[in-house]
Amino acid sequence: MKKLVATFLIILTFFWCLTPLPVFALNLEVGQQIKLKAKTDLGIPLHRKSSTSLVGRIKDGTLAQITGTAKEKHWLNIKTADGKTGWIIEDYVSPVLNRPVLPKEDNQGTLSKIRLNKN
Repeated sequence: MKKLVATFLIILTFFWCLTPLPVFALNLEVGQQIKLKAKTDLGIPLHRKSSTSLVGRIKDGTLAQITGTAKEKHWLNIKTADGKTGWIIEDYVSPVLNRPVLPKEDNQGTLSKIRLNKN
């Protein structure tokens, strides 16, 4: 009987460990401002298209705007404040920002400055 209970507890523990933890999905939409979060010291991989096509890397903490999405929002087309554009995987996005990050164009087509607050 003790062997049966011990076996049951081991099996239960095994399956409990396999159960995925809930993932809190970010509601990412075109036009939203985001902050990028690197997983390593190398930075965030930037791709030419929404597939493996590495063209460079972006520094951790970079602010950007989502300009497009692909593959059920797994890939995000972004534009950084310094003008870099490309595709990243949504795993590199920290919480979405509600304040403007990129300069907006005024009536004359020139860029106006927006004061950025540090988090």
